[in-house]
Amino acid sequence: MSPTITIGGRRIQDGHPCFIIAEAGSNHDGKLDQALQLIDAAAEAGADAVKFQLFRAARLYPKSSGRSEYLNNPRSIYDIMAEMEMPYDWLPHLAARCRTGGVLFLGSVFDEESVDRLDPYVEAFKIASYEMTHLPLVRYVARKGKPVILSTGTADLDEVAETVDEFRRTGNERLVLMQCTAAYPAPLESPRSSRPSVCRRDSPTIPETRWSVRWRRSRPARMSSKSTTRSATGSPARIIASR
Repeated sequence: MSPTITIGGRRIQDGHPCFIIAEAGSNHDGKLDQALQLIDAAAEAGADAVKFQLFRAARLYPKSSGRSEYLNNPRSIYDIMAEMEMPYDWLPHLAARCRTGGVLFLGSVFDEESVDRLDPYVEAFKIASYEMTHLPLVRYVARKGKPVILSTGTADLDEVAETVDEFRRTGNERLVLMQCTAAYPAPLESPRSSRPSVCRRDSPTIPETRWSVRWRRSRPARMSSKSTTRSATGSPARIIASR
């Protein structure tokens, strides 16, 4: 049996209310005030938590990486990511705003220094699907002993099983796997809650791990109750704030 996982006093488990994470990401555009407004929008919308991204371009890409076709931007991916970095000295301000608004502060981490910088301010960590097979980082985060939400959108079942095994070797059992839709914005027909059931059935190491569903939209949309309740113990949604 998997352990009871709580984040901010909320149980992440089938049969309990869906834990809603508002996705702020890197949409602060380098402005602290805008980041704070994203938190306010998440709180006003009734989200349980708001999540930012914490990374350093130098830890992700060499300066010679070139451009990214995915981003459809002529600039180099290194320069784009460097511009999107969140300053570490924002962390106490963002955490304080979250406390004021009654939402939990969360962050996706991409390197060990960012893990250490974020650790004092969060009750749980998030690991992005692109880092799911970065096993040294997964182990480093797991050893903090906090709940970890791990996206699986770009991985196959064998990779998910290997990462779960490596995570558990640290002694931390508080892992939530998140089924992602790696398309931005996600088309309306994309939400699928069947993969968690398939993983529980077909992989011997995954069945007792918590699963959740992730779906991003650039505009509000309704999902069927079947999509939102079946295995959806947690669910991030993108924040849309008026300017």
